[in-house]
Amino acid sequence: MKFYRIKTIFLKELTEIFRDKRAVAVTILVPIFLFPICFKILTSSFWNRKEVSVLVPVLVQDCKEEISFVLNASGTFHFVKDEIPEDALRKGRIAAILHCFYAKDLPPQIIVTIDNSNQKSIHSASKIMEEIKKFSDTTAPSLNLKSYKIELKTVNDPLVGAGSLLLSLLLPTLIFLFSAVAPMVIAGDIFAGEKERYTLEHLLSLPLTRIDLILGKYSAVVVMGIIGVFAYAVGLMISYVLLIDVIRLSGIAFNISIHSVLKISSIAVVLVMVFSAAEFAISIVSKSVKESQLLSIPLIIVSVAFGQSSYSLDIWNIDPIYRFLPLANMSILLKETIVGFPETKWILLAFCESFLLIVLMFVICRIFLSNEKYSVKY
Repeated sequence: MKFYRIKTIFLKELTEIFRDKRAVAVTILVPIFLFPICFKILTSSFWNRKEVSVLVPVLVQDCKEEISFVLNASGTFHFVKDEIPEDALRKGRIAAILHCFYAKDLPPQIIVTIDNSNQKSIHSASKIMEEIKKFSDTTAPSLNLKSYKIELKTVNDPLVGAGSLLLSLLLPTLIFLFSAVAPMVIAGDIFAGEKERYTLEHLLSLPLTRIDLILGKYSAVVVMGIIGVFAYAVGLMISYVLLIDVIRLSGIAFNISIHSVLKISSIAVVLVMVFSAAEFAISIVSKSVKESQLLSIPLIIVSVAFGQSSYSLDIWNIDPIYRFLPLANMSILLKETIVGFPETKWILLAFCESFLLIVLMFVICRIFLSNEKYSVKY
């Protein structure tokens, strides 16, 4: 082993890599610029809306006027009525329930009930306590709030609520990432590899239409992508079981129904179909497997950005524009499914939008494949 030989090979490979402008752009420039652009676009409407004064809906039961005065004075809350308060809380119609108790020999008590699987509800509880404490520290004699005992109550078991919240924050991003990465290797080789091996000309000369060729290869990519996603999921679950004490999640309960698991699996399958179609089109456009995989990297970044797009969104107050962005709608649906309240109309809309994206990718594939040499029309 000679150091100067290693150095020579190293410099040679590095020179060749930097000669490939696309490789440099995808490896260095795309992550630097595409990540901020994606997250800025996906979160801008949420943060702009957040700056507007949006009143948090609260249901108050059996409380004296001073409590209502305190919450009204904050300019953050508004009071609503509902015949089934706990159901309204679970379904996001209200953010919290305030229930007051008064007894002769005991200090007055305020019980704040929240949905501990909902970010908005958790935040509203902190805000309610903050406002009451702020007014308790004032010198206003008419607001005798220091004597109140404040207790926090949750509609879900604390461990179950923490598990649901954690899943709603992390699972959309992971599923989007897995759905984009799983078919990438197969899709990158499915056409670009044929070009490198000089076997594409033979395929195009066979008595089959280009659509037959596209659908046959695409189906193989989708099947392998689905298998890959479920392999990632199994690996993730095994890792969780093995490292449960190391990552300090042993006290958290992940309580999710079979019905929700089936819906999440269906969404994952549709996402695999969408990303497979995009990576399939990239493979047709590319001249080599290396080029195909390089061009797929921005798609992976976009998938993570869209998976993360629902992180800060309040699923009970979604801006309708998100529903007409196919990947953003999918991310929201994953979060809604984990919480337990996805609407069928939005699921159908997401699936229709995804189908249109796939058709668009097929059209692109058909156009580029028709330009290939040695093709025979039938």
